[in-house]
Amino acid sequence: MSPTPCWAGSHFAPCPGDYTFTVAVLGSWRRLYREAHDLEPKREVVRQRTLAAGGRIDDHGIVLPLGLRRCLSLAELKTQAMIAELKLVERAMGCAWCPNNSAIPGDALCEHCRWLAGAQP
Repeated sequence: MSPTPCWAGSHFAPCPGDYTFTVAVLGSWRRLYREAHDLEPKREVVRQRTLAAGGRIDDHGIVLPLGLRRCLSLAELKTQAMIAELKLVERAMGCAWCPNNSAIPGDALCEHCRWLAGAQP
């Protein structure tokens, strides 16, 4: 079974269900981080990689969802976050609108908030 491709044109797209990147995409992340010589560009690469992994960015650092598959790319992301001096927290990802902790996988909202937003099932 091949890994889920996550490269979509000129931007990085989230991987559905796990944090598996193709070799080419992982190489692109590594190149972007290596080419960023100052701290703020390195932080931006880590932030974008966090979003691609299904995480969130807040004022204090980055938040990764629990349940990401433990792999080398996740370990690299955590190390790069530490080097870029970003606080990293792993937690269950809840709904973006309410305190409900049962967000739909691949979505930032729970079923109730999706209905309130008028989204079709």
